[in-house]
Amino acid sequence: MPCHQDEICEELQISRQTWRKWRSELPRLASRKGGKSRFTSGELLALKALHYLKRQHGVPFRKSAQVSDEIFDLCRYTHWDEITASVLAINTKSKTAELIDPSNEEEVFKAFSVTIYLVPIGELLVELKDNIHRDYEPASLQKATRHEDHRAEPCYR
Repeated sequence: MPCHQDEICEELQISRQTWRKWRSELPRLASRKGGKSRFTSGELLALKALHYLKRQHGVPFRKSAQVSDEIFDLCRYTHWDEITASVLAINTKSKTAELIDPSNEEEVFKAFSVTIYLVPIGELLVELKDNIHRDYEPASLQKATRHEDHRAEPCYR
C-alpha cells in the first residue's frame, strides 16, 4: 500500500521542511509534485537508508543523491528476504551501491577496500516492518486501545 509524505516524515522522524528539501535534492523524488504524492514501501526503505547515511556518516543529501537512483532501485526491485540478510555498500566516488552478505568475509573485505559507507539495510528493513506491524492492529484492538485515533493504514510493499 502506498505511503503519503506524512507517513514518511513520521517514520523517519523528520520535519515537513526537511522532507521538502530532500524532495528537491533527490532526483527520484524531485519529479513528484504536490502533497498527495504516494510512495512505495521500497522507496520508504531507500529513504531510510539515505537518512541513515546522513545521520550516521554525515553524508549530505546532495552527495548521496549521486547514487540515490541505484539505492531506490535496489530497495524497490530486490526481494525483501534478500535485503534482510544484507548490508548496503555505497561508494559515492564511483556512484555505486550494492547489497553484500555480511557473513561472507571475502565480500565484506572487498567492500571495505573500495566502499566508503556501509548501511545495515537489513536492520533498517526489520525496523520498518516492526513499525508497520506495530501501527497496524485489527479494528477491534484499535477501538479498545486508541479510542478516537483515526490513523490511515500503514504503507506496505
